[in-house]
Amino acid sequence: MYFKGVNRGLNFTVLGRYLVAMTLGVGAIAVFTGVNGMFLFLGLSLGIFTVSGLISEKNIKHVVFHMKSAPQFFDEGKQGPLQFDVENTSRQHSLFAIDASFFLTKPKFSFWGKKTLAAAKKFVIQISPGVKESFETYFDPQARGYFDHLYIHQSTTFPFGIFLKYRFQKVCAKIFILPRVDESKLKQWERIARNLVHAQVGMDEFIGHQPYDRTIPFKLIDWKKNAGRDMGQWYAKKFSHEARQHKLCLTTPKEYGSALHGENFELLLRKLRTGLEVLHSRGFDLSLDLHELGRASGYQNAMIVLAMANPNRPAEKQNSPSGLRIKVTLDHIQVLHD
Repeated sequence: MYFKGVNRGLNFTVLGRYLVAMTLGVGAIAVFTGVNGMFLFLGLSLGIFTVSGLISEKNIKHVVFHMKSAPQFFDEGKQGPLQFDVENTSRQHSLFAIDASFFLTKPKFSFWGKKTLAAAKKFVIQISPGVKESFETYFDPQARGYFDHLYIHQSTTFPFGIFLKYRFQKVCAKIFILPRVDESKLKQWERIARNLVHAQVGMDEFIGHQPYDRTIPFKLIDWKKNAGRDMGQWYAKKFSHEARQHKLCLTTPKEYGSALHGENFELLLRKLRTGLEVLHSRGFDLSLDLHELGRASGYQNAMIVLAMANPNRPAEKQNSPSGLRIKVTLDHIQVLHD
């Protein structure tokens, strides 16, 4: 039973159902037989129920959850750590056995319908009076998006395990769930990144040598210096890599904003996310241009746009980012050289 006006819910646990049934049975026997011992047991049971309800209310009344103020980023379909604080607002009483379930949308609990699945759960054993403690739990985001609130279902069976008392708390949050990395596109993006680096090597300033490893292109090996050396002792030329500071802008066809929906739209965003990750690891200065769906300069801002992009909700108008443009479609990736 949930009472919306006071934001409280009350259910019997399995133990509670048996105790209530037994108490009612003993009460009926006491009424019909007049045995004093039965009345004593009935009164004791009712007293335990009353005390349990009062203590559980005090236990759940003073618990308050707070989300971290900094943005938290998660990958779609991949568990990650969710950080939050739990505060005991009571100055006199400790809190015990608080069970919390985190939901991205307002949960629905119906007797016949399908229950809303929690994105994360945490059991807090004890919080001392007037204390705020930090906790971490695994968060399982199933769909891309941005969420500025979390709904927390707080419950407790303290002290006797007879009642399950619960309430809901809506807390402010900054949860960005990013499209997952498309591993099938990694090699394609890595090839593009290598080509971009190689195309600019001639423009870089030679600054010395570095030990060779297999991740360095053959083009940078100093064959003259390595004459007579074993491969493990080879050196490669080292450049300033000013080219890596050149701006790259990942963009899509303008008509994609309104034309793509559903799975195709998500596939495109995963492809863009993969490209941003690969190019970011190579040190490029990145920006993203999704036209009316959002524009951003910088890696983290681009990730925010990917999380918030919605074909049915245009973003605020912004100037188009500068840089060498890489056009991304569902089928192709094209570097648009000047």
